[in-house]
Amino acid sequence: MPFLRDDSQFPLVLVSPIGRPLDSEIVENFGFFEGLLARKQPLVVLFDARQSGGLNFGQRRMYIDWLSTHEAEVAKACRAVATVSGSPVVRAAVRVLFWVYPPPFPVLVGDDMEHAERWLRERLNRDASAPTTSPRAT
Repeated sequence: MPFLRDDSQFPLVLVSPIGRPLDSEIVENFGFFEGLLARKQPLVVLFDARQSGGLNFGQRRMYIDWLSTHEAEVAKACRAVATVSGSPVVRAAVRVLFWVYPPPFPVLVGDDMEHAERWLRERLNRDASAPTTSPRAT
């Protein structure tokens, strides 16, 4: 079970990758996200990657392809995404992913869970009618 998923605090969604996932498990994770998008409600996502084994190049490409395919739905629903990891290597890989694919939502990459959750809740509470920007990962 390399992805722990918790939407009990929806619209804050927590996803925790554990170890290195198989491609099939990533596809399963996409199904989870598609279910969230089907709600057609604003949401924010906190990736707790502190126990992640990382993604290989092909898996990062899978995420880019999925985001590209679902860009309109994601842009409409997702107010922000934060990724937390204690590993500078994992944080750098996430920043590269979002450099290759600038997402249609604000992104935070850091090492502090409390700060990330606070940042996400602030984004969620902003006026939904206000335009969002797509800054590079910070």
